[in-house]
Amino acid sequence: MADPSYGPPDTCLQPDPVAAVVAYLTGVATVAALVDDRVASALDTETAWPAVRVTLLSSFPVYPRVLDRHLFQVDCFATDEPAAYQLAATVRAALVGCGGWVGAGAVLTGSTDLSLRPIPDETYTPPISRVAVAGYVFARPDPREVTPNGNQP
Repeated sequence: MADPSYGPPDTCLQPDPVAAVVAYLTGVATVAALVDDRVASALDTETAWPAVRVTLLSSFPVYPRVLDRHLFQVDCFATDEPAAYQLAATVRAALVGCGGWVGAGAVLTGSTDLSLRPIPDETYTPPISRVAVAGYVFARPDPREVTPNGNQP
């Protein structure tokens, strides 16, 4: 049950963290140069490569209704391993620099603990290379879109 001291739950809607990270990565020039607009929360078997898939693993409040910490896995797919590592390194660098980005109803305030690791993937035919970037991204609601509930600091 929600803590009533935070106010009514419908007065401060938290942004969709996946939509915010997808919008952010799509707008980063270095990422777009490698994948164009192929950044999404789901990829199909007809997707052209390279591509990026953003998956939210967990989410919890640092300060309720003010700042959330989201654990993401960002899968970077390419036709060969060096290209997948290059894409993953580019995505990781973009996430390191995400602090202060505003869009998709959110403000990305930073990231931490970003790691790279290869993951074998035979989901697609022919098999492709996949390198995952995993780590935390901090986000808060865009203040221009929040209805205060009287309990914000």
